[in-house]
Amino acid sequence: MDFKRVAIIGADCISVSIALGLKAQKEPPEIIGYDTDAVAADLARARGAFDQVERKPGRACRDADLVIVAVPLTRLRETLATIAPHLQPGCLVTDTAYLKAPVLRWAEELLPEGVFFAGLLVPNGEANRDKTQFEIRYGPFGLTTAALIVLKDNRGKMLAVKLDPVLGNSSVEVPDPDLLAKLGLG
Repeated sequence: MDFKRVAIIGADCISVSIALGLKAQKEPPEIIGYDTDAVAADLARARGAFDQVERKPGRACRDADLVIVAVPLTRLRETLATIAPHLQPGCLVTDTAYLKAPVLRWAEELLPEGVFFAGLLVPNGEANRDKTQFEIRYGPFGLTTAALIVLKDNRGKMLAVKLDPVLGNSSVEVPDPDLLAKLGLG
């Protein structure tokens, strides 16, 4: 899927790394950023991660075909509720929270019909010890660029799509049941 306009809600190491990976593509998307800390969003823009910074999350999501929500889990439900009215049909929303069960429930509850959600699992210390699911790679600032998106197919079977935005690699696999249990998805 080619994304033309990407909104990133929350400027942290993970989301900025993803943005820089997207910017490294041959035809990068336009990336609109937002963070409650305007300095963090402006710094990400200065580093080339964001093309533009908005001061309201809903405005950042306007006309986006991909929205990446990178906020603490304690603010994620509220953020989904805030951006939901601004999402266009066909938009894909993802997040960077480590726990997926509550986020999947909130997305189902709050996101409008015609908007898709896939939980994005980025490697961290726990994932680094169990490399059976994905290989760890690091970007120019030592930030992880590999990611795992956890999806359910129409039969309820868990699938995973491994992505590396910098190298352009992807694959589909069935996640290890033990890893799913660690994530609260098993």
